[in-house]
Amino acid sequence: MLLSEHPAETVPKASGNASNSQSIYRFWSNKKVKQTDLLASHREAVVRRCVEAGVVLAIQDTTDLEYTTHEATKGLGYINQTKQQGIKVHSCIAVSAKGEPLGLLHQQSWTRKHRSGKKKERKKKPIQEKESYRWLQTVTGAEEGLAEKAKVIHLADREADIFELFAQKRCANSELLIRGELTISP
Repeated sequence: MLLSEHPAETVPKASGNASNSQSIYRFWSNKKVKQTDLLASHREAVVRRCVEAGVVLAIQDTTDLEYTTHEATKGLGYINQTKQQGIKVHSCIAVSAKGEPLGLLHQQSWTRKHRSGKKKERKKKPIQEKESYRWLQTVTGAEEGLAEKAKVIHLADREADIFELFAQKRCANSELLIRGELTISP
């Protein structure tokens, strides 16, 4: 039984038996297994579909995987202002201009330690040391393999309304559509 055939099921239920479940957990725990390697063949197929589509919406956003009640789980971090524990995941999905999902273009995950100091101090950090750097990395990662092959329109929410993203070099055939952080009255 393949996990992909039952994506809504738990690992034990989808794998069919305890032996298969244990094999899956060992595979995921293997230090040699990298997220980028697992997604590589999927991404190749996504790039192919993007090129065929011609115009692609690259939609990115961050989500929290909350595991506060999983007390034995190691490697979790803070996911919000409270004491909730989990993993932050930033994904970029490709969608055709007709609204057809084409697949995952880019994804990164990280854990957060306690707050990184006062807001005034955080503003002084270079963008590469800020959590908001993920928006720039995702634009670069999403465009990889698509340069000049498809028009890419990057969509993001107001959290991406940062100077460095607009100033970043992008492919000539890409655009940004970012929801503004501030409301400007006429």
